[in-house]
Amino acid sequence: RYVLGEMVRAGFIDAPAADAAAAHPVEPPPPSRIEELAPELAEEVRRILRAQYGDRAARGGFVVETTIAPRLQYEARRAVREGLRALDKRQGYQGPLGRRRSHKLGPFRGVPRVGRVYVGEVVAADDTRRAFTVRVGQIVGQVSMRDVLRYNAQGEPASRFAREGDRVRVSLLEEPPAGGGLAKLHLENGPEGALVCLDPQTRNVLALVGGYEVRSLGFDRALYALRQPGSAFKPIVYSAAVNSLRYTAASIVDDAPVVLDQWRLRDTEGVDYRGPIRLRTALAQSVNAVALRLILDLSPVAVVNHARTLGIRSELEPTPALALGASSLKPIELANAFAVFASGGLYQEPQLITRIVAPDGREVPLGPREPARRVLRAEEAYLMTSLMTSVVQE
Repeated sequence: RYVLGEMVRAGFIDAPAADAAAAHPVEPPPPSRIEELAPELAEEVRRILRAQYGDRAARGGFVVETTIAPRLQYEARRAVREGLRALDKRQGYQGPLGRRRSHKLGPFRGVPRVGRVYVGEVVAADDTRRAFTVRVGQIVGQVSMRDVLRYNAQGEPASRFAREGDRVRVSLLEEPPAGGGLAKLHLENGPEGALVCLDPQTRNVLALVGGYEVRSLGFDRALYALRQPGSAFKPIVYSAAVNSLRYTAASIVDDAPVVLDQWRLRDTEGVDYRGPIRLRTALAQSVNAVALRLILDLSPVAVVNHARTLGIRSELEPTPALALGASSLKPIELANAFAVFASGGLYQEPQLITRIVAPDGREVPLGPREPARRVLRAEEAYLMTSLMTSVVQE
């Protein structure tokens, strides 16, 4: 009303128009395009602005230029969602709800903490508000039906989707209201995924997907999740071997059983050991025994140090199991490490934001960006790219 009155006083609108606008129900604005396309990026922008401006950042008015390519971002999110739905179908996973007798875990007892996942029990459903109520230990909270789209393609009402006594995996988004109202809960859907797409020449991040859902303040798995890369780590082991100048693509390594103390390596593919094979064939077929023999010959510490030169900052355990991807790292780190091969051996930090202009027209300092630096010889990067091509061709 105050703003409308000021608009009348300044001559922008007349009194009848102001009265009509005042009578109209106030509704929140629709989310911006960036919130719909890339909430992960929007949250990263907020984080940078909060660090620079504190509470002033919440007032808005900043102009931010990012590296995201909208079409690629749209396709990336679609790909992650289709992949996760296909995974659900293959695994026969029907969603996070379980009937009282069939769910293996009992409901949580105690005081839940923000950010942790718990098993709660459905106590009521409200079709009007499109939500259902869940008791999690000593608190009661509500889950919006907007959270269950992945497992509610038929659009069932809350009362049919979640029935009293059902067990459900939820997380607490924020502390419960002081007055004792309903806490805000988030449904934990199950298998998740992330995607990073970057340009190896510029290291501009062209698409970034942190999970199935589009929601702000969600956990961005692409930038922050620590996950075991499995065999996707093997190219880093092979790169360390090539970098040592003791191995080439034609080097022969024995694919035979490996026994270390009480650990005996087993090939999960169920393939018989092949005997002496070339490095190129071993990488193309992701042979576990060869990767393990390489790290034992080079030493796990040497492989960790080589991973550091490729930009892996997460803590890696210098053990033989590292060759099989047993240490956790972030998806964006692995993507950027692979980009070293694709760029001819150059390393540079990935970039999400190129420019921020404050409401007063001044540029927000983003800090100096280090230029690309050579971490692999061009010949090594060429050879690694050739080896990785064999993975696809063979």
